[in-house]
Amino acid sequence: MTSEKYFGGDSVDNRLANKLSEREMAFCREYVRLWDGTKAAVSAGYKERLAAGRAARILQKPAAQQEIRRLCTATVAGFGGDMAALADGEEILRFLTAVMRGEVRDGKGAEEGVGMLPKVSERTRAAELLGRNQRLFGDKGGRDNGECVVRILGEEELK
Repeated sequence: MTSEKYFGGDSVDNRLANKLSEREMAFCREYVRLWDGTKAAVSAGYKERLAAGRAARILQKPAAQQEIRRLCTATVAGFGGDMAALADGEEILRFLTAVMRGEVRDGKGAEEGVGMLPKVSERTRAAELLGRNQRLFGDKGGRDNGECVVRILGEEELK
């Protein structure tokens, strides 16, 4: 039923299916798409309150690691096998920063620097994505345990 090419007489999907459940395979697909274990677990059908623990357990399984590598390789193959064709994290953060600051122009004449500036909503979205990456927004920023971190400026002077 799978369209995968066969390696060693057995398909990749069939070899992994013996070690991973359908839900775990779905988790792997979602993990490669989202790069967030908790969100991937919820998308794969695990209960939200158990998602972080499930994600950690699945990610420790060698079969899941192999499947994630296979999916990543397939993604890179879609770019002609050239890893340099994929944006890395630093490039993405630089782009989002440029959008947030209004340094990126769009539309006709963008190459000459006379295109339209990003809308405020686009700049706000870029700022939100950057803030999430830096975990600036408390509970919404990825802290699953409900902790609130307070940083006191000038803390050294208080000692």
